[in-house]
Amino acid sequence: METCITNSWVGYLSCFGQNLAYGGSQSVILGPLVAAFAQWAVALGISELASAFPSSGGQYHFVWILAPEKTRRFAAFFVGWFSIVGWWIITASGVSLAAVSIFGMAGFWDETFVGT
Repeated sequence: METCITNSWVGYLSCFGQNLAYGGSQSVILGPLVAAFAQWAVALGISELASAFPSSGGQYHFVWILAPEKTRRFAAFFVGWFSIVGWWIITASGVSLAAVSIFGMAGFWDETFVGT
């Protein structure tokens, strides 16, 4: 479920060729398994927090509740911005995948096509 929500498969597909070329088949097979386990652990922790502290605020709100009084504001601010940067990176990887796919199709149909 979390993989569908965060579009991790889009991020993985956008660099699949590099993983295969530089990491080999081991990284292509074991990488998603390790990532799936890590996502499962994060989802389990967040679901536990969501059941204990129901809120629509998200991760930054959980950090605000659980962080020590002294570092609460900075930690919640940092987690909120880190989430936004994560959304930007996922969006950029999806756009990169679309561009590579379009250039690949154009090169397939017209062998003289050079994407610049």
